[in-house]
Amino acid sequence: MQLTKTIGIKALVLTFFLALSTNLFSEGNFAETHEIKGKIIDKENQEPLIGATIYVEEFKTGTATDVNGSFLLKLPKGKYHLQISFIGYKTQHQQIDVTGRLQLVYNLEKESLHLQDVVISAEKSNENVTRTEMSVEKMKIQEVRKIPALFGEVDIIKAIQLLPGVQSTSEGSSGFSVRGGNMDQNLILIDEVPLYNASHIMGFFSVFNNDAVKDLELYKGDIPVAYGGRLSSLLNVRVKEGNNEKWHGTGGIGTISTRFELDGPLFDDRTTLMMAGRLFNAQLYLAGMQSVNSDLKGVGLYFYDLNAKLNHRIDNQNTVSLNLYNGWDAFNQKDFKFGFGNTATSASWLHTYSDEVASKFTFYYSRYGYQTTMEFDEASGMLWDSHINDYGFRLDNTVLLDESNTIKFGFSSIYHRFYPGMIEPVGDQSIFDPYELFPNSAIEWGIYGSNVQQVTDKLTLKYGVRFSIFQNVGPGTVYNYNTDHEVVDSTNYSNGDVYNVFQGLEPRIGAVYQLNESSSIKASYSRTRQYIHMASNSTGGTPFDIWVASNQNIQPQIADQAAIGYFRNFWFNQFEASGELYYKKMDHTIDFKDHAQLYLNRHIDGELRMGDSYSYGAEFQLKFNFEKLNGWVSYTLSKTQRDIPEINGGVVYNSPYDKPHDIDFVANYQLNDRWSLSVNWVFASGTPMTVPSGFYEQDNVLQLYYKEGTRNKARMPAYHRLDLGLTYQKPKKPGKRWESEWNFSIYNAYNRHNAWSINYKKDEETNRIYAEKTYLFAIIPSVTYNFKF
Repeated sequence: MQLTKTIGIKALVLTFFLALSTNLFSEGNFAETHEIKGKIIDKENQEPLIGATIYVEEFKTGTATDVNGSFLLKLPKGKYHLQISFIGYKTQHQQIDVTGRLQLVYNLEKESLHLQDVVISAEKSNENVTRTEMSVEKMKIQEVRKIPALFGEVDIIKAIQLLPGVQSTSEGSSGFSVRGGNMDQNLILIDEVPLYNASHIMGFFSVFNNDAVKDLELYKGDIPVAYGGRLSSLLNVRVKEGNNEKWHGTGGIGTISTRFELDGPLFDDRTTLMMAGRLFNAQLYLAGMQSVNSDLKGVGLYFYDLNAKLNHRIDNQNTVSLNLYNGWDAFNQKDFKFGFGNTATSASWLHTYSDEVASKFTFYYSRYGYQTTMEFDEASGMLWDSHINDYGFRLDNTVLLDESNTIKFGFSSIYHRFYPGMIEPVGDQSIFDPYELFPNSAIEWGIYGSNVQQVTDKLTLKYGVRFSIFQNVGPGTVYNYNTDHEVVDSTNYSNGDVYNVFQGLEPRIGAVYQLNESSSIKASYSRTRQYIHMASNSTGGTPFDIWVASNQNIQPQIADQAAIGYFRNFWFNQFEASGELYYKKMDHTIDFKDHAQLYLNRHIDGELRMGDSYSYGAEFQLKFNFEKLNGWVSYTLSKTQRDIPEINGGVVYNSPYDKPHDIDFVANYQLNDRWSLSVNWVFASGTPMTVPSGFYEQDNVLQLYYKEGTRNKARMPAYHRLDLGLTYQKPKKPGKRWESEWNFSIYNAYNRHNAWSINYKKDEETNRIYAEKTYLFAIIPSVTYNFKF
C-alpha cells in the first residue's frame, strides 16, 4: 500500500525498547556473577572460529562465539569444567576457578591432517537443538570442498542446492529457489555487500572462489531482523581473513580453471592481507572443438574472479577492514563481443566500547552490468550497455545486557541507481540511432531492533522489528497506464524530487523450547518486503536480466512466513534430525504477460502482472557426523502456486519453481589417511511447463496455440543425478610445508539425460508434430590438483 505520510520512528523505537524493560531489573540480574570473556581461534592460521561452543558442564548450558571468535560468560564464584568444541577440531576440556574476571584464549587444533579438514569431532555439541535460529543452514568451506562438483570446480551455490527447501532453477545453473521463491528473492551478500548476479558462464559456475571463502549461512525464512529487501532467503558468504603469524597459500589446477590464494601478516601481526584469484579459460577446450566445428574459430571465452581483504587491528578496541571482489565474463567472436560482471567493495570499522557493547560501521559499493558489441557489417554496428549501482551504509550495534538478554539494533541505507539499457551506434554507417531507457534512482532505508532473551532454562525467545522505507528519487520519467496496461501519458521529475514513498513494518519472532538436552521444538514468524525486482523470462536467469524498482505502477512484494519444527540429536550428537513445516503467503507477486518484451522496453511496467502466491511444505533432514563418515539425507515435500487474475484466465497455476518432491543424499567417507570417497545423489520432480493445445502453420512456420487455464499444468520428466568423487592425499614430507592432493570426480555418473528444455517441431516427411528434448550434460569426468603451503 502506498503511503503519503511517515510515522514517528522515534516513538516506534522507544516503544520497542520499553517492551524489553520488564527483563532488565529482575531479581536474577542482581546475582553476584563474574565475567569470563575470551576468544577461540584456529591454532594453525590464527583466524577466529565463528560459532565455536563453550559448554559449562555444571550448568548444562553455554554459549557460542561471535563473528570475531569472541565469547562472554557470567558465572558465580566457584570451580567449573568447560568444554570447548568446534566442527572439525579437537575438543578441549579445562577446569577454571572463578574468583573474579577472567580472560581466556583457546587455540583449537584441527581433527585431521587431511588437506580439506572435513573430519567432524564425535564430541560435537548440541547446538542444532539449543540455538534459537531455525530454517538456517550453516556450512564450513571444508564441508563444501568434499562434494563432487561439475567440471571439478567446487561451488558453494551448488552445495546449498543440496539442502532441504533449496532447489536449482535449471540444470547446472547457479540460480536457486528457496521454498518456492523466485531467484531475485534471495539476498546474496559477500562480506555484507549485495551481489545482483552470482553466476559465471550462463550460470554454470558461481562467483565464489572456494579458496577465498571462510564459511556461509543460508537463512530460508527466519531471516535476521538486521537484513531486509528480499522475500525468500539470505545467503551470507564470509571471506577468510589473513593469517597474522606467517604466510600461507592454497590453490588448484583443474580441468577448466586455475586458482590461487595467498594470505599472511603485513608489516606486523596487527595487519593481515588475503589475496585470491581464479581464471577460467576455455581456449584449450575450444581449440579441440574448432577442428570439428569451424564456426568456433576465433571464439574466445573466459572469466576471472579477484578477491582481496585487508585487516588492521588498531588496538584491542578498534579494527578496520577493506574488502574487494571483482569478476568478469567475456565471450569474444570476430563480429560479436559480450561481457558481464560484478564489483563489490567495502570498508568497515569495528569498535568495542566494552566487553558488552560493540558497533560496526560499514560503507560499501556494488555494481553489476553487462555490455554487448555487435558489428557484423558496417550497417549493424551497435553497443548495448546496462548496469545497476548501489552505494550503501549500515551501522550494527550489539549490547550484551546480561546473561539472559542480547540486544541488537542498527540502521542501513542504500542508494540504488538503475541504468536499464542504452544503445549507441558503432561506426558512421550504423543503421542504429542512439536509444536510452531513462535511468532512475531510489533510496532504501531500514532501522531495526531485536533481543534474544532466555526466559527460563528451557524457553528462549528471539523477537524484533524492522521498519523499512523506499523512496523513488528524481530525475526520472514514470509512464502512466490505463486498466488495459496501455500508456496514456508520462510524468517527468526533477533531480532530487521524492515522487513516491513506500514504507512498512517487518516484525520477526522466534522461540525455542528445549524438551531435554537432545531435543527441542522451535517456531518462527517473519514478514519481509522487497522493493526491487528482476525482470526475466527465464527461470534460470540470464546475464541480460534487468532490475526494476517499485513505483506507482509496481507495488512492493510482501511475504509472511510461519514455521514450526522439531529437532532431535541421537547417539552423542552424532545424528542430527530435524523436521520443519512452513507456510508462506506472498502479496503482489510479479509475473509477466504472455510474450512479454522485457529488453530495451521503456514501457516495461506494462508487461508486468501482479497477484498473490503461496508456498507450503515439510522439510526433513538427517545429518550424520562420525569420525570417518559424515553427510546428510533430506526430503522436501512442497507446493507453490500463483493466483494472478490477468494471467492464465484467472485460474490458479503452478509456480515455475514448484517441485513437489526433492531428495538429496550427500556422504563423505575417509577410507584411510590418503584416500577419501564422496557421493551425492539428487532427485526432484520435473519443472512445470505449458503444453500447447494445438498447432498451425503460418507462412510455412509452425505456430503453437495455448488455451487459457493451461499455464504450467504439465511437467518435464523428473530430474535425478549421481555424482562421485575420489580424493588422494599425498603423504606430507617431514619438515616441509607443502601439502597436495588429487581429486577425481564424475558428474552425472550414470549418464542421465535430464531435460533442460522441450521444444515442438514438425517432421517434414510425416507432417507429424513431435516434442524434442534438449539436455546439457552427459557424464562429465574431471581431475583437479589442489595444494597448500
